[in-house]
Amino acid sequence: MELMNTENDPGGLHAQAQARLDAGEPEAAYALLQKAVARTGETFGLCHSMAEAAFARGWASAAEHWWRRAIELAAEDDPRHSERLAEAHLGLGTVLYRQEKLGGAVASYRRTLALKPDHEGAAISLAIAFLATDCPALALEQACSLLERMPEASELRLVRARALIQLERPQEALADLTWLHEREIKLGEVGLLECEVHRLNHEHETALVLAAELCEALPDSAAPLRLFRSVFAEFMDKAPAPRVAEFLDGLALPRPQVRKRPETRPDAGADTGAETGPIDVIIPVHNGREVLRDCLKSIEAARSPLMGKLILVDDGSSRGTRAWLRAYQLRHPRTRLLRTRGPLGFTRALQAGLSASKAPRFVALNSDTLVGEGWLEQLSAAMPPDSGIAMAGPLSNAAAWQSLGQVFDASGNFASHDLPEGDELTLLRRRLRLLKTFDASEAVLVHGFCALVDRKIHDELGGLDDTLFPEGYGEFQDLSLRALDAGYGLRIAEDCLVAHARGASLNPERRAKLSRAARRALYERYTALRYLSAECSAVLSPQLVFTRRRMEVLNRRLPELPKRCDQPARMQLSGQTSPELAGRKVCLFVSYAPDGRLLPYTRHYLEQLRKAGFLCLLIMNTDAPLEPPPEAQALAEVVIMRRNQGLDFGAWRDALARFPELWQAEMLLFTNDSILGPFDGFTQMLQRIEESPAPVFYLTDSEDAEPHFQSFFWGLRGAALQDPAIRGFLASIEDLEDKSACIFLYEVFLRHVCEKLAGLEAHCLFPMSSLSGVDSLIRPSFNPTHHLWRELLDAGFPFLKADFCRKNATGEDAEMWLRAIADHGGDPMRARLHVEESRLLRARA
Repeated sequence: MELMNTENDPGGLHAQAQARLDAGEPEAAYALLQKAVARTGETFGLCHSMAEAAFARGWASAAEHWWRRAIELAAEDDPRHSERLAEAHLGLGTVLYRQEKLGGAVASYRRTLALKPDHEGAAISLAIAFLATDCPALALEQACSLLERMPEASELRLVRARALIQLERPQEALADLTWLHEREIKLGEVGLLECEVHRLNHEHETALVLAAELCEALPDSAAPLRLFRSVFAEFMDKAPAPRVAEFLDGLALPRPQVRKRPETRPDAGADTGAETGPIDVIIPVHNGREVLRDCLKSIEAARSPLMGKLILVDDGSSRGTRAWLRAYQLRHPRTRLLRTRGPLGFTRALQAGLSASKAPRFVALNSDTLVGEGWLEQLSAAMPPDSGIAMAGPLSNAAAWQSLGQVFDASGNFASHDLPEGDELTLLRRRLRLLKTFDASEAVLVHGFCALVDRKIHDELGGLDDTLFPEGYGEFQDLSLRALDAGYGLRIAEDCLVAHARGASLNPERRAKLSRAARRALYERYTALRYLSAECSAVLSPQLVFTRRRMEVLNRRLPELPKRCDQPARMQLSGQTSPELAGRKVCLFVSYAPDGRLLPYTRHYLEQLRKAGFLCLLIMNTDAPLEPPPEAQALAEVVIMRRNQGLDFGAWRDALARFPELWQAEMLLFTNDSILGPFDGFTQMLQRIEESPAPVFYLTDSEDAEPHFQSFFWGLRGAALQDPAIRGFLASIEDLEDKSACIFLYEVFLRHVCEKLAGLEAHCLFPMSSLSGVDSLIRPSFNPTHHLWRELLDAGFPFLKADFCRKNATGEDAEMWLRAIADHGGDPMRARLHVEESRLLRARA
């Protein structure tokens, strides 16, 4: 009866709920409070307790609701509620912070302090929230103020150190970090901040060593792993190449180099089996019948003479899957079916499959993959006979460092992109073939979801370690590093895409557990520093980064596959057939001349180049008969009349192929007639180029699609003329019918090739960032030659873009740029004639 009276009494229910909450039973407390609210309605006290119970249970949204109701019901001028009202604002701030509603959290903490200025918890929470909202100056001010009266508050020491580091004042943070270290307080967080200090001091190697130690000490923590990856990426991007090489050499890791394609290479669809022998495909199977069916269908559709046996290893599958596998084998006599006493795990099942293979090479393939036409030939081309290549792998939608899209997700884990199917998968494969620029990229690790393996090297190395990695997850990373240590190479076939559903046989929790266990084992065998450096090197492989970036731009800007021209451009040469090019300043000048004529300012430009000491090779892209106009032969040592296809890039490629001695020039200038000029400042501009030590130069840039230099005037000299990445890129250019495709595939990535792949300094004479105060967020929408043409002229840029003049060819707009031409030493009438002729040519086209 006493219990009944208590439950019918709202005050008793509230008291009982508080007792349950104090006893660590928030769910029971919440239920009792709901009964009390149902009987009496919402009151400040009940809502306050409801919020506390909901928060203790982890129900953030409910806690936020009840804190807000408590605050609404309180009278702020009632002294009886001020203490608890302050706690309500603090509770609301805490739950908002947990939900990453940071602006609201800051407001709530400030309201708490307005009600109770000496509330230490709210003051500390506010300092932490300032940091989370990326307001380090406010966080520093708050922490310094509080530390004057709370010098022993370790949380404030951490806040102050973090704020100082974010404000790039690392030396000032050391005192707090030392204080925390000496007292052994939050050593993991302190270690991460010490890494940041070293990073800001450009001591990347020290930061990486410390971050690796934290990864070993805290193998299940994501924070040190994310930090290691970000520091490594910054080190690779910003540190001098010799320092990077020395660091990797110390870890016995190669620095992958760009590999220019050989002049002759086997066609992707050719049968190379006669030279290399058949390739057996081994697939361990543990249930996952639906994805296995799709995988086998894709193998059947792509079967070629290069493929040997298909070996399926049933690793403890269910009865239904076993029966399906038996039926499949009966329908496909060339398939070998084995069964383990399993489930033993992927690695042991794969080793069982190897016992049935005598092929010189085999593919270890996951059952949740989709292969495509020519896949084996593409992998095989990456592993030529007797090349010392131990393994080769493809790209994928979900294969860690071999992923084609974004490698890491928002939480810092390896991203897994949706499985592309049908037309989407076909389009991706065709785009990869179009993007193929270099030979198969050197690799530091090969992912085990699909790996072509040299059997002799595999056996020499002792095979996969099925003791340390019985269920997969780490076994191919281990074999990769052992192969490198034995002097063998690894490759990624960038034109091969094998789609991957990832983990069809395992649930996410099991996959995560195996991945963590594998990481710990790899740390123990190789040290975290070496393994993580290998993993990051694999992610940041220069060729793979290049392919990913180009694919991203292609997907975003060119939804349809660009069309290639059917035939090479016909060319006719006149002038010197064997000009002396070595040691000379040479200009490859492309003119768009559909009617076979040179326009007025084009003639002027060629004259000025010759006066500046350039030997000119004029390439006229034309639809007219291949006969050069008389004035052309007077302006250039060589005139190449060429069918108009592939734009400037195709013309430059053809000239370089026709005259390989161009690579021996002192300076090689690439330019075209898309600019009017030169005006005043041309001589001074050329002098600036001469005085710059940079082996690559260009006039101005753009941030549209990708930071790049505009290709109407750029050049190479010294090391740039010998670099295999630059030469390989220019040789890979194809004649595409679509102008946009040429821009986004070639112009947009010239700078990336020169700076990232070749590792060379590129000097921009008129950078857009220095021409204006345009906010960096909107600069990608700016074209300096259209939007900043006055600033360019005033800075000494001696040209105007012809396209800009054509678009503004009449009225006041034309008067502005014509007057500017006159003011900068140009000829307005010549400009008018040029622009009018140019408009007529394009109207005819």
